[in-house]
Amino acid sequence: MSEQIEWVKTPEAARRLNISAQTLMRARDDRGGFLAGGIDYIYGQHENSPIRWDIESVKKQFHLRGRISKKGIAILSGE
Repeated sequence: MSEQIEWVKTPEAARRLNISAQTLMRARDDRGGFLAGGIDYIYGQHENSPIRWDIESVKKQFHLRGRISKKGIAILSGE
């Protein structure tokens, strides 16, 4: 049985992830980031509806991005 996704608004997501709302918004794929629409975040039905975030999915994506960054730095420094 799959777990129920908890979708939260941007201010709550940023607080729970301990990052700024601006950092979270910049990470969206439609802003050149790595968080995927429909998976990590969803738009509401209307233009002024809030964006909602899947906290667990976003955590995994930030972790993966951090690991990739650390590996790249290690490769470039010859480790």
